[in-house]
Amino acid sequence: MRPEAGEILFLSRKDIERILNPTDCVNRCLETFKWIGEGLIEQKNPISIQVTPDNNFQGSGFLQSYPALVKPLKIGGNKWLGGYPGNIALGLPVISALIIINDGETGRVLAVLQGEILTAMRTAGHSAVGAGFLAREKPEVLSIIGCGLEGRAHIKTMSEVFPVKLIKVFDISSERERAFIEEMSQIIGAEISACRTAEEAVSGADIICLVTSSREPVLREAWIDKGALVCAINGFLDLDPYCAIKFDKWVLGCYKRDLEWIEGDEVGKNSPQVVPYTAENIYADIATEIVLNKKPGRQTDKERIVFTHHGMPALDIAVSALVYEEAIKQGIGTAIKIN
Repeated sequence: MRPEAGEILFLSRKDIERILNPTDCVNRCLETFKWIGEGLIEQKNPISIQVTPDNNFQGSGFLQSYPALVKPLKIGGNKWLGGYPGNIALGLPVISALIIINDGETGRVLAVLQGEILTAMRTAGHSAVGAGFLAREKPEVLSIIGCGLEGRAHIKTMSEVFPVKLIKVFDISSERERAFIEEMSQIIGAEISACRTAEEAVSGADIICLVTSSREPVLREAWIDKGALVCAINGFLDLDPYCAIKFDKWVLGCYKRDLEWIEGDEVGKNSPQVVPYTAENIYADIATEIVLNKKPGRQTDKERIVFTHHGMPALDIAVSALVYEEAIKQGIGTAIKIN
């Protein structure tokens, strides 16, 4: 049953995890990239406010707004997100977020969703879309660098949509790495192997998911084998920027979004201030070129490819719309009266 006028539906983390499976999330992300390429989505690049706490203990963070209108779904909305890397030291999540979705025809607020889990799952979803075009056929060895929420989402998604047999894992915290492997071994059918270094973890990997909160490179270009795909959700904050010029291909998610951190206002915030690459080093993007068959993705088994995408509002809202519709069908969520 849909909420009545004067009500909104609240969907918690447990609700979202119960509703959203990795395959459906990946398919919705793929649809969204296509809709962007076809001009069926309106969105703004994230509007960001940099914040430095008075005590400076946590270092700088940011508050961001992610607005989008997904015309094929007749759904609009906004994600309100805070990101504070220093939260790790406090035992708090790096990312905190809520997502509001609206009826695109009336503007009525339909639902509020817990944003951290949805952000993690759609991030893994867009990584998997990239891997579908850019990874070797039937990738069997997966590397996960970073054992937080994003690492959990990526291991679940990649192992469900690809025929992964071995997963190599590394985190700078051995305790966090052990807990991650213990938890994921109960869920994932593939063998999961602990690694002592990031270099060890990426050796022989077909797909490398770099999902850390580091603002310094933890992965070096020279460590990456021929034929590997690196999915770098934070661009070159935690990845050697020489990958952009020494790999065979550097692919973006969406030019309009990703050029902001390559040559726009987000340089020095969502990317290093000084880098060896320029926009001329980019091979293609998923949304306007590869998904529309204007350029091929992977062409040989030997190519080293890096896929960078920081995420964008349309993905959050489109995946939230999917969760909302399934919640209505399954009777999941809490109706909250606002009038």
